[in-house]
Amino acid sequence: GVRRIEAITGLEAFNRALKNENILNEASVMLNSNVDTLKKDIHIIKEKVKSLEKELQNSKLKNQSGLIDELISNAELINSTKFIFNNLPDIADLKEFGTKVYDKCNENSIVLLGTINNKKPVVFCAVSSDNTSKIHAGNIVREIGQFMGGGGGGKPHLATAGGKDIFKLTEALEFGRKKVMDLIK
Repeated sequence: GVRRIEAITGLEAFNRALKNENILNEASVMLNSNVDTLKKDIHIIKEKVKSLEKELQNSKLKNQSGLIDELISNAELINSTKFIFNNLPDIADLKEFGTKVYDKCNENSIVLLGTINNKKPVVFCAVSSDNTSKIHAGNIVREIGQFMGGGGGGKPHLATAGGKDIFKLTEALEFGRKKVMDLIK
């Protein structure tokens, strides 16, 4: 039951109080406020930031919806199979985005997408159930992942891969594209 208490006294306590007061004054100047209303103003700013983040998220979802429609409309048709293949910029969660593309495609489709996320290459592959006998998404992304200096895997219908070399993403996706094309034919 022993407790340790630390305290400062004298000149050091005075200096600490002075330092904290300076910090409060600087914060109030930065926020165009005064010290007395600083707490309330910070709360208002936090609420505004939360609102703006929600607005930004909604805007991103609208943009993604348009991109999904564009990807599907530009799909290659190979032996009646829709093949959606693309190297995408700025997709934060490729698995979630790729799943949305896959869900909107209907049957008889294959989705192979890649992007750079957190300075690392990422690949997503989804294969409709009528194509899993020919193409195993996990096997495709495993090979692509190794090509990029990483690894990957997953289920026959859905898989992801990651790598270390961002400069190999385009080449790795092209490798995956050729592999899928050979297996579809």
